[in-house]
Amino acid sequence: MKWFVLGVMLFIEAVIYYQSKSDAAYREKRLFLISVPEYAYDSQEVKELCLGFKKESQRNYFLITLFALPTLFISGMIYLVYLMAWFVLLVIGANFAFRKYHRLLKELKREKQWIVIEDKKMHVDLKLSAYMEKAKTCWYLLAIPLSMDLALFGFGIYYKQTILVATVLIMIMILCVGSYFISRIANQTYTTDTDLNIQLNLARKKSYFMALFYVGCGDACFNLGLLILDKQFIAGLLCLGIAVWFMILMVSGLLSFYRLKKRMIRLHEDKFYYQNVDEAWRIGLIGAVYDNPADPRTLIPSPNGMQMIFNAAKPGYRYFMLTVFVVIFVFFGYIFGYPYYLDQHHELAELTLTETTLHVDSPFYEHEWTLTSIEKIEFSDDLGEGFRVNGTDTGVYGKGHYRFDRYGDCEVYLASLHPSYIILYTQDGVYIVNDDEQEKTKAVYEQLVKKVE
Repeated sequence: MKWFVLGVMLFIEAVIYYQSKSDAAYREKRLFLISVPEYAYDSQEVKELCLGFKKESQRNYFLITLFALPTLFISGMIYLVYLMAWFVLLVIGANFAFRKYHRLLKELKREKQWIVIEDKKMHVDLKLSAYMEKAKTCWYLLAIPLSMDLALFGFGIYYKQTILVATVLIMIMILCVGSYFISRIANQTYTTDTDLNIQLNLARKKSYFMALFYVGCGDACFNLGLLILDKQFIAGLLCLGIAVWFMILMVSGLLSFYRLKKRMIRLHEDKFYYQNVDEAWRIGLIGAVYDNPADPRTLIPSPNGMQMIFNAAKPGYRYFMLTVFVVIFVFFGYIFGYPYYLDQHHELAELTLTETTLHVDSPFYEHEWTLTSIEKIEFSDDLGEGFRVNGTDTGVYGKGHYRFDRYGDCEVYLASLHPSYIILYTQDGVYIVNDDEQEKTKAVYEQLVKKVE
């Protein structure tokens, strides 16, 4: 499992590296997001800056890779804290060289007084703006995925499925925030024909709302499929298939709009204004940032032309980033912080032994065994090598199906920070369980041995 996580970490690092490298490359007379004429790009000073950027960037990423390797040798809460610290290091260090050479090239350009004339043409259609202000928003499209997510949220609470609850909450926030941004998206004037502009803008907004609708429905079907896959395999597989179908519809819907736009648009005369591109582009914590209050667009093409990025001067960008950080904080707080709080107050897992049953209860899981179904009992302070097949492992608690070298395939309900475990061999398989107090786990084990024997 740790090798898999390390692979994911290195994959993310590689994606960020090539993204940064692509943004920094000389394209459309722009190097390190600074406009540079072709004759200046061939100069010795600029070549030295490019070489210095390449060496420093590769060195930084090599060091970040080395810092990822210790994750193979640590575990528990230290592992989770180190993992989060590494991602912080990645975010800060990924664009350190990019930011430095952006500043150096800007100073060199000012010193050499290079001049680059750029005319950015921005369309203006006041009649379009007046009409779109009165146009109705397709809020009704989101009623179905929101209803499905609320139902799944209820199932997650009832069955104590922590990950399901968290993912559903995130999707509900994505639907709400996404619909708000789509409704506030800036109008685009494609031609001088107002009627055609209105049709294309209405079609664009509807295609985005439909894409959000398909994403919400697909996510709900995917989560439902995973929830019932163990008990109703065919029904679960059908739900997963429907989720894939929704994703195909989303892509098809977006592509159909761009095909429609391509068919309808013809060449027209455009109005334009001048803007200082060097002042509009800067390097933030997560890469290239476009900040231009004079530009009416909310989303613009990135420097490498591979995706769209926000215009940071718009209020919507700040709301979006605030929402992202709040969602991340709430998600990690619910997944890691809340269980740790319960564990410190001994409210994470409670083992109860009665005359006929053994019961484990937690805010995140619950299970009960009849004493007659238990064939053999063991106690251990060390489970040995193993990994999670499916289920949850936050470092504070674990539940679901695991595979251990010593016990094989088994189902666990563990307070992970308290290494005292009861291994139950039953008619249904092997179970591993404990209390969030080690002394109580030992006491329950001793009582259980007397009752079973």
